[in-house]
Amino acid sequence: MIYKDKPPISDNLVKKRINSVITQNGYDINIATIIAELYTYMRKKSLRGGCHALSSVLYVMLSEIGETPKLYIGECQKPGEKPFDHSWICLDDKIIDLAIYIPLTMPINSTSGPVIFDVDIVTMKKTEVVYGINTGLPMDNQTNLVLEHSFTEYMSNFPMEYGGLWTVAQQILLPVVDISRENLIEKYKDVNRVFVR
Repeated sequence: MIYKDKPPISDNLVKKRINSVITQNGYDINIATIIAELYTYMRKKSLRGGCHALSSVLYVMLSEIGETPKLYIGECQKPGEKPFDHSWICLDDKIIDLAIYIPLTMPINSTSGPVIFDVDIVTMKKTEVVYGINTGLPMDNQTNLVLEHSFTEYMSNFPMEYGGLWTVAQQILLPVVDISRENLIEKYKDVNRVFVR
């Protein structure tokens, strides 16, 4: 499959808009910095279909700076398109979803721009994607795999990073928080994704 890999707006503009939306909503600049750095990681790695990974890392990072995010997994749908399995974060009931920008089998921005506090960063309008629907369709293999493993197993065994996704969290958090991989694993051993069905 051929992808249209040229994004509709520059990565620098995406990061500026992430900062703007977060600070306009009254949140700390550290949240904006962490999310912008995770966006940079996603783009550098060309992480297609990375929703489970990116939402997991973001959950840890936001928790580490004192926020109380919720980690969701379920189905989503853009009106007029097929539903899809997905993972995302909510902070104060507002959706944060970077991975939707680079779907697994479709061009960049074909479903949505990165979603920050319910805002599509490309259009700067409320996202059209409906999160947490229930079509009754079975979950795909990747989603079932995520659901079958504990949060720490998933984070530890992510194949694209030595040390798993904990390494990504540590690298992005380092200017703000310094915590060992072992301490992170212990701290997050009881985390469960909220399965929306």
